[in-house]
Amino acid sequence: MLADAGCEKINFAGGEPFLHPILLGELCRVASDELGLAVSIISNGSQITPEWMDMYAKYVDVLGVSVDSFCKETNSAIGRGGDAENGHVDRMLRV
Repeated sequence: MLADAGCEKINFAGGEPFLHPILLGELCRVASDELGLAVSIISNGSQITPEWMDMYAKYVDVLGVSVDSFCKETNSAIGRGGDAENGHVDRMLRV
């Protein structure tokens, strides 16, 4: 339906797409393989795993990672203090 309507790209964003990793992966697979769409994801990087990348990265054309700040004090000041030591940045760099 999307491809038939002239859609060429799809972007998964809003909230955190990786909170449902299998669903996201399957949506990426279908969009890429079956519909021929370019696939992009915007994530904060906190839930991306090497296992997910091994299974589904081939279906993703662009993976954007949003980072509010690399400074834990700034993250805390703007209400992003849940990972005050910026562990998500280290986890993302390992993926």
